[in-house]
Formats: sequence, structure tokens, C-alpha cells
Amino acid sequence: MIQGTNKFYIDALGCFTNRVDATRVQNFFLANGWIQTDQIREASLVVLMTCGFTQASEDYNISKIEELKQKMKPGAQMIVGGCLTAINKERVKTVHDGYTLTPRTLTKLDDYIPAKTLMGAIDSRTDDPENPGLKVIRVSTGCMGACTYCAIPFANGRTQSRSIDNIIRDIKKSVDEGYTAVKLVSEDVGAYGQDLGVSVVDLLKEILYNDDNINVLVDSINPNWLYHYKSEMMDLFSSDRIEKNFYIPVQSGSDRILKLMRRAYTVEEAKLALFTLYESFPEVRISCDFLVGFPTETDTDFEETRLLLNEYNYDFIQIFMYEDRPGTKASKFKDKISVDIKEKRRTILFQDFLKNYLKKHNVSDMKDLMMVLKLQNIPVNFNVQM
Repeated sequence: MIQGTNKFYIDALGCFTNRVDATRVQNFFLANGWIQTDQIREASLVVLMTCGFTQASEDYNISKIEELKQKMKPGAQMIVGGCLTAINKERVKTVHDGYTLTPRTLTKLDDYIPAKTLMGAIDSRTDDPENPGLKVIRVSTGCMGACTYCAIPFANGRTQSRSIDNIIRDIKKSVDEGYTAVKLVSEDVGAYGQDLGVSVVDLLKEILYNDDNINVLVDSINPNWLYHYKSEMMDLFSSDRIEKNFYIPVQSGSDRILKLMRRAYTVEEAKLALFTLYESFPEVRISCDFLVGFPTETDTDFEETRLLLNEYNYDFIQIFMYEDRPGTKASKFKDKISVDIKEKRRTILFQDFLKNYLKKHNVSDMKDLMMVLKLQNIPVNFNVQM
């Protein structure tokens, strides 16, 4: 199918799990005799792993496809992978009429070239460029949720877990290679094993039992799993080998909004899970997501979210403004919130976080603070009363 030299160029956009998948694609081509190049004009094949989480990310990824096509040499071909190809495949088709992949169809590459090494044999691991001693391992794809605002399940589907034995094999390989820590990633690590009749608790127990020489970071856990497995998880987290650093997307402090979102927990369940973490481990660092401006969100709903944010000393937050995503149930809801109100609520919520952050941390933590400001891209009033 590919003419000329077997050189390929690959780029990945979006979340860390997408980059893990990109590493697998990269290693697939390398294992089958291809040569990687960072000069797009030298490549016979260009691979772009896309993201479609938000409208802004979709727009950027579409422009990236167009940009790469303009730089490709005559006769070169492109593969577009990642979530966007499933979330808005019709829009992708307007700029790319060639080969596409989704996170669940990477094995289609077995038929794309005469592959001696199949995708199933390729590592589900990658390096963390910011942490040289850390190996990142994908433990599952997809989630068990059906959130009305989220389009990611269109790409990733329901949870599809790797076996505990395969994950333990990857960890042992990482230890043999000299890594001192592994990070377990998925769209929701807390949902691990629900399709196999096991759980994230079983996975963590097996990891702690099998190896004494490596630390473990757990990427994202939705509040319902923390609540459901609360006592077992607190026992496991007490191990010195489990990093006390967790990403827990709460989204809203309003039970009414959580129900409309179809989040699988109540505010009280989320609060109990968070409280137990803070109570059990004073050194814990928790990152959190909030979503403002969900359809029908009232001032009262928003104030309840403010209360939830101010009750806990989060170390990092991401605040998203609701937007319609293709095919989601919420996109058909009425009583949408105006952009002006969403922006105002987002700024207020972030300023609340900022005041809490400054109270919790010393002035010497300005580097961390500036990183948060840069990522959030929100105008902040520093003349707040502390």
C-alpha cells in the first residue's frame, strides 16, 4: 500500500492515554521494520492521533490534519487515529478521506501492512517524558459511565480491561528495565475489571503482593468507585508504595445536576470519599474536575458547587464550561446557559480555588501557581481579600 521508503512520522494530541496508544502504534511500525523520522517531508506515512474531548480540541485537531497534509511529500499517505475519528467522523472526512483508527480498533493496523509482529504483541506501556523513572501502563480502555455530556465513550466504549496477569507482566518488565514507579492509566482506572469479574482493588492487591521494588500511581478514579470500595482502597492506599496523588473528577456539587449528567454518585457519596482520603492521609494531593454551565444549571446549583470546592483543599483543578458535543444526550437538552454566565461562573470558581490554594501553600509555591494559571487561561483578580 505504501510507496517508496518505509519511513513514518507520528504525532499525538490530547490526553495521556492517547499518547500511550500513539506509542503502541509507533512501536508497531518499528517492530515491523519501519524507520521513524521527525522530518515530515521524508515520511511515506504520516500518523496523527487526535483528540475530540472539547470543541476547541476538535477544531485544533482538524486544523492540525490540514497542516500536516500540506507538509507531506507527494504520494505520502496519512492515518488519522484517536478519539476524534469516532466522535465526529463526518467532520474528519471533510479533511481526510483515507485510513482511520479509533482507540478500540488499533488492531486494524495488522492488515494495513504485511505485519510480522501483530499489534496484540506490542507493549501497552510508554515513558513519561517529565518523569524519567516512571513507566506508564494502560490497564483498560473505556469506562462504565454514560455521562450525558461526554462524547469520549463513542470512541472508547464500555470498559475493556487487560488481564491482571498481563499488567503484572508489564510491571515486572518495567522493574527489570530499572524503572522505580509505574502509573496506571485508563479513561477511568476505578472501573478496571468490571468486565472481567474483578476490580481495581484486586489489581492493586496483586501489584503490591507481586513486587516490592516499584511504586504505583493511580491515574483517574471517579468518586463512585472510591465510595464503593472505600474501606478496601484506604487499606491499600496506606501502603508506602501507593503514591498519595489522585485525580478525582467530581464535576458538580448539585445532586440535581449530577443526576442530569448521569454521574454514578451523589454529592454526599463524593464528599465522604474525599473526606476519607484527606482524613486518612494528611499528605494527600487531589486534583479535581468541575463542569460549569450544564443545561438548566441555576445560581443555586452553582453555589452548591462552590460549597463543594471550598470544603476541600484541592491541589489542582480543571474547570470546563459545558458545550454541546456531537451525539450526546445533553446536546439535545433545552435551557442552555449563555456563554457569558458560563465564563463568569468558571472565573468565580477558579478564584475560589486560588484563594484556597494560596492559604494552603507558601508563597514559594508560585511556580506551581503560575502553571495552574497558564493551563486554566482564566483572568484572575489578584486583589482578593485573604
